[in-house]
Amino acid sequence: MRRRLSIFFLILCGTFLSFSSALSGTILSSYKYAWGNNVGYINFENVVVDDSALSGYAWSKNSGWIKFNPAQGGVLNNNGDLSGYAWGEQLGWIDFDNVFINTATGKFSGTATGTLVGTINFDCPNYCDVRTDWHPVCPTVDNAATYNAYPTCGPATCVSGYNVSVGVCVASGGGGGSGGNPTPTPTPEPTPEVETHNNDLEINPEQSGRYAKDTSNGQIVLEVPADNVPSRTTFYINAEPLSFENESLVLPDIQLIGSVFYNVFAKDQNGNYVRSFVSLLTITLPVPVNLQKARNLAVYWLNEVNNQWVLIPEAVFAKNQVTFQVNHLTKFAIFGNIEEETTLDNTKATEMKPKPSLPLPEDVKPSENLSAENNEQDDSFTNRAVKETEDIINSLVPGFLNSDNKDDPNIKKNQTEGKDFEIVKNADMIFWIFWFVIIILLFILLVKKRKAKDKNK
Repeated sequence: MRRRLSIFFLILCGTFLSFSSALSGTILSSYKYAWGNNVGYINFENVVVDDSALSGYAWSKNSGWIKFNPAQGGVLNNNGDLSGYAWGEQLGWIDFDNVFINTATGKFSGTATGTLVGTINFDCPNYCDVRTDWHPVCPTVDNAATYNAYPTCGPATCVSGYNVSVGVCVASGGGGGSGGNPTPTPTPEPTPEVETHNNDLEINPEQSGRYAKDTSNGQIVLEVPADNVPSRTTFYINAEPLSFENESLVLPDIQLIGSVFYNVFAKDQNGNYVRSFVSLLTITLPVPVNLQKARNLAVYWLNEVNNQWVLIPEAVFAKNQVTFQVNHLTKFAIFGNIEEETTLDNTKATEMKPKPSLPLPEDVKPSENLSAENNEQDDSFTNRAVKETEDIINSLVPGFLNSDNKDDPNIKKNQTEGKDFEIVKNADMIFWIFWFVIIILLFILLVKKRKAKDKNK
């Protein structure tokens, strides 16, 4: 019986000691990202830390899982000083000899290196930060009931009959004392997705973002996935209208749709440009034209090294907008040819019509395109010519054209039908009158000469 009790007591003590000395730690959800210069962000959320080693997996969106306790390797923990190798399914061996865990704060520091992964940095500004709730186990104290959290350690309360005194439990005549530290306030997690409208977009590494900006051509939308920036980053969108300064950027023999360039760029918290990204960004631009009348429509990005436009072949045009994905930011533009309208503008058509208050004469065809003002001048000229002709004829042949004939209905009819016909009629009359007068004068001259000869005889 005594032997059985001894065995039970040993098992119970072993279980307690095992629990108190091999407490495993997890990665804090608010501090779980490191930065790989070749692979971008690495998520350590599923890594487990205990007193002797690390286990579990880290995840790279671009390079898959990284295992911390592979069969032929592993990462060891010696009171926060890490060593050994993790294995990446696409990255090979990764050396953790230069990585440390602060036993007071649980913060990782230093760098891990590998041939394919490059350098994994745990000390990025602000949002490149990995922390664990693991800490070395506090030493046991006789007659302690509960313990203070690390690094304070020591008994928080003692069993009945003992009180806490200078980190130990001492016998007393009464009940046990109590003590301890207040529970720390957890760090609030950032909003997983940030949306902004007509304001610059600011996101942290673990956040995704959506930036919508209104322009005269329509709305521009930028979508940024999470785990895509190394630190707090601000995204900007500028619509740059076509001007004398940038007209040289327009491709030859093609139109700049909307007459605007779209400059999309980002800067980190230090004001440095962030030009490339691990994951694809999605951009939607407005297309303020009738897509059915557009030809050779395409989106381009500007290579700022050689100042040349590069086609984005997978852009999708629909509902007066175009959507595409890129892993870098620069200027973007939409080029194409738009079919011209064949009908005349209403204003131009109106200007070509004659004024309704001054209709064309009936005997002038519309194709002659005489204006009403010219018609009035012609009428005035014709009236003067007719009057002068009548005066000449009356002076040559008095009474030949009686002034009363002006009231003749036939003449009035001719005047209303058109002055040009009257000019022709009068010209013929003058022609015959002229020759008639000449003949009469010649006849009179001959008669006078004959009479003169007869007198001389």
